[in-house]
Amino acid sequence: MGIRVTGISTPVGGVSWEYTKAEEHSTILPISPEQKIKVFISSICGVEKYDKVRAELKNAIENTQLAYVYTFENKGASTLSAGDHYILALEDSDICIFLIDNADGIKLGVQAEIDTVKKHNIKALYYFCDETQKEKTALEQSLMGAHFAKSKTVHSFSELSQDGAQALIDDIVAVYHYYCTGRIVLNSGENDEIQAVDVVGTEKYQLPTIPKSTLKNVDKCKDYFLKFVLGYSRDRYPDETEKTSEFDDWGIQFLPILFEGKSIKHFNTAMYLDALKAQQDDGHYQVVQLRWQAIQAYFVGDIEKCVEYLEAALSLAKETNQPTWVIKDILVDLRNQHWTRCTARNEYSDTPAQKELTESSEELYYPILDRIHESLHEKYIEGLYKKKTESPYSVTIGNNLDQYGEMLASSLIVSMYNGSLTHILLIYEKIRNFVFYLSCKYDDWNFRLTLYKLAIYAGKEKEIKGI
Repeated sequence: MGIRVTGISTPVGGVSWEYTKAEEHSTILPISPEQKIKVFISSICGVEKYDKVRAELKNAIENTQLAYVYTFENKGASTLSAGDHYILALEDSDICIFLIDNADGIKLGVQAEIDTVKKHNIKALYYFCDETQKEKTALEQSLMGAHFAKSKTVHSFSELSQDGAQALIDDIVAVYHYYCTGRIVLNSGENDEIQAVDVVGTEKYQLPTIPKSTLKNVDKCKDYFLKFVLGYSRDRYPDETEKTSEFDDWGIQFLPILFEGKSIKHFNTAMYLDALKAQQDDGHYQVVQLRWQAIQAYFVGDIEKCVEYLEAALSLAKETNQPTWVIKDILVDLRNQHWTRCTARNEYSDTPAQKELTESSEELYYPILDRIHESLHEKYIEGLYKKKTESPYSVTIGNNLDQYGEMLASSLIVSMYNGSLTHILLIYEKIRNFVFYLSCKYDDWNFRLTLYKLAIYAGKEKEIKGI
């Protein structure tokens, strides 16, 4: 671009001019968003190859002007401990990028960050390098099922910096695209969903949501379980209100079928499915509808029909690209009912469902339910440990069994919500474990009597003889 002087004014002075190529008069203005995404890079620290890649990845991401990157080595002195410093920074991040070399495995610091990501539901991108070791880490093998995270394997360690930055940008653009096309729905606060973003049919690894409020308001089912186990109803405080929900009400209507011998005909499955339809996307609902037809057939004793409905549900789940955990859950139902049918016929035959489960390289994982059951087991271990280590002169005044009952109730409601026959029937085992835990902690004959009842429900002859 050139400038041509067109005149000079005097005596004050001044110059007038014109651009010789006006069409080329343009200036590129730097644009930076007011808010930036907070990115945390997780890898081994203090090793040259990792520090180099971390620095390159940080520069590549920050050059996009879309994100701010935290790396531990670039921070100054702090009154916080080193561990607190990076864990608190991770908890405050929007996304974490993991850089893992198969040859080095998962170090304790990286494992702590993986646990933090899972605990706080922080979005994550996982990158693995197989340059010197092809064998996958246990983490990479589990990622196809656990939390449905996507991962990528690169063959050169230097690729991690460029690939990590590219994946972040692609992810941001993809999420915005899905939002603009209506395939991602941002939930308002009043819906109170477990996931902040509900992806409708965009990726097969996404989790069909269940209202979080449903899992918090389960007093009816919780009280039913506690009364069954303890033998008496739990009294409420005068100012305590019952926390319940629509699905809690459906759960309390279904429980007599499991524990009181009532016919499945007493449960209005059609109306329950109407309630599910209002909450689930159409593809998932159609699969759940078939699974509930299988549940009805099971409870009326028609195993042949039960298997037929489960096979139809499996085919539909595959056709509609349902999450892997949904397909595997149906396969487990199919396998178990196949064996039930073989027992009734006094015969044995292999089941294609078991073959498919065995040949799958993905870990069998059930979101939400696995988290609930893991929390239950942790509480059992914690309670038994305290019992073993307490002073012989200590006295326990009262106990808080509500949280156990709440988790058991939530387990049933999630199982019903997804039409999982196996997990509905596993409620006997969950209650039995709870009763066994109580019988270990407290010397009460009623708990042994309840164990006897549960062994009868489950048809475990050896357990009946051992009680």
